[in-house]
Amino acid sequence: MKYVKYILTVFLVQFILTAGITGKLTGVIKDSESGEPLIGCNIILEGTFLGTASNDKGEYIILNIPPNSYSIRFEMIGYKRLISEGVIVSSESTVFNRLYDEGKKKIEKKSN
Repeated sequence: MKYVKYILTVFLVQFILTAGITGKLTGVIKDSESGEPLIGCNIILEGTFLGTASNDKGEYIILNIPPNSYSIRFEMIGYKRLISEGVIVSSESTVFNRLYDEGKKKIEKKSN
């Protein structure tokens, strides 16, 4: 019984010490031409199993991300794939908006 209490204490202390070291990625994705929010755009952190889809306002949130530098992939039917490399996620909240801007990479509609 003494060993069980010791093992449980060790696990509890480890859990307390590691709690709160994950980050969160939030942002808004909009069409490069119209400025309208993109509903259902897939946002994926490459090299992980983490990702989400944007809501009706183009907003997205990905939780429990280990702090690191990531490549973020944006995909949506009818649009070119966009990969933004070197996005640093800290142990707090990281905001990464993809607004249209003529001088930067952007999600563009595919031409037929």
